[in-house]
Amino acid sequence: EQYSYSHKTAEELYREYVERLDEKFPDKEILTQRDCAEFLGKDKRTVKSRYGIDKDGISKLKLARLLS
Repeated sequence: EQYSYSHKTAEELYREYVERLDEKFPDKEILTQRDCAEFLGKDKRTVKSRYGIDKDGISKLKLARLLS
C-alpha cells in the first residue's frame, strides 16, 4: 500500500503514523531498534543514528512525532 504525505499537515502525518504503528505493533507501546528498523525499512544502525533510538527503545507516539 502506498502512502502519500505530500499535502498533509504535521498533525495529519502524526495521526497516520500512530495508526500505522498501532496496526503493525498492536501489543507494544515501546518499540525496539529492530522494530523501528523493520517499520522504516532501514538498518538498525541507521535508526539509531538518525532517530536516536537506543537499546531502551522508543515509544510509538514519540517515533510518530519524529516522523511527522
